[in-house]
Amino acid sequence: MNFSFISVRTQYENLGDALINRELIGLLSAQGKLVVDVSGVPVWFVDMLALPADAVRVRGQLRLLGHMVLRRLAGHRVYHFFIPGGMRGEYSRHQFFRKCVSLLPYYALSLLGARFCQVGLSFESLGPRHTAYLRLRNRVMHAFHVRDRGSSELLTSLGVAHCGLLPDLAFNTFESGRREIRPTAAACFSFRTDQHLEQLEDCYEAMQRAIRALPKQTRYFLVVQVERDRAGMETIRARLRDELGIEARIHQETRDIERLRDFYRGMDVVISNRLHVLLLGAGVGARSIAYVDEANQKISGMFETIGRADLVLRRDDSGDSKVSLALVAEPVDGGAQQAALSKGFAQIFSSRPSASTQ
Repeated sequence: MNFSFISVRTQYENLGDALINRELIGLLSAQGKLVVDVSGVPVWFVDMLALPADAVRVRGQLRLLGHMVLRRLAGHRVYHFFIPGGMRGEYSRHQFFRKCVSLLPYYALSLLGARFCQVGLSFESLGPRHTAYLRLRNRVMHAFHVRDRGSSELLTSLGVAHCGLLPDLAFNTFESGRREIRPTAAACFSFRTDQHLEQLEDCYEAMQRAIRALPKQTRYFLVVQVERDRAGMETIRARLRDELGIEARIHQETRDIERLRDFYRGMDVVISNRLHVLLLGAGVGARSIAYVDEANQKISGMFETIGRADLVLRRDDSGDSKVSLALVAEPVDGGAQQAALSKGFAQIFSSRPSASTQ
């Protein structure tokens, strides 16, 4: 019997983190039983994860590790999955020391035959201590997959071994079949605006470029999928009203994945610098267009990896021609990525995983 172990402590204000952890849990439950550490996790966040009825819930990392030992001694195959997401930057000396110490129980468990895995990752601008930690952790890793070629190339250049590519876990939500492209009646924008001083102004300019290319009768919405994005969206809404005479409605949903998917079903176009805004919209048939700057390379990397660089707008793009072409492009299909996820997880649980591609 396969047993998968996971701790779901993450950013609770970000619906995208709930989404990828939910899909990870769904893919793991298809391979065996689950033991989930829910200590300190809000009840509403746990509800979003749609845990299987037979999942064992524990509270605390020590209890999670204890269950791993017991299941392994009973002869079961044991897999521990670190949570997915974007990784960037450097560790302080203190952080590096703590991260290294935290590896000690994993080293011990690996001697018992426990397998450690991580999927759904992207990496940007890693410092030397962060890189050293990944190399040390690799000694116990059974499966270590990234979600875009840029991350893979970065790890390779730093000498960090990995198994190759598996698509972002959000592709597991994509509905089958293609939606017919129709004239745009409703468009939504969703931006993170707090990563650098110029970001809010850059996002507003990107919106203006899109608005110039959209029909005059288009209805506009501003989506808040991450709680801290609300202030930026309020500022943008006021500017749209005062400077362009556009009344845009803010739609906030950070605690119900399916309600947000229902909202995106009514959108023809979704433009964002949030990866999981784009993938949730694309998953239900919207034409998703990525706006990226130097702080959003994981998004451009993902779109380029799936062969859809035509849907990536950059702040240094000149003119409105690229946005006009993106607005009439085929939506992201996602079928191949969904199949790759299913095949990749089967390989992880069957043997030493081989490199896979998107």
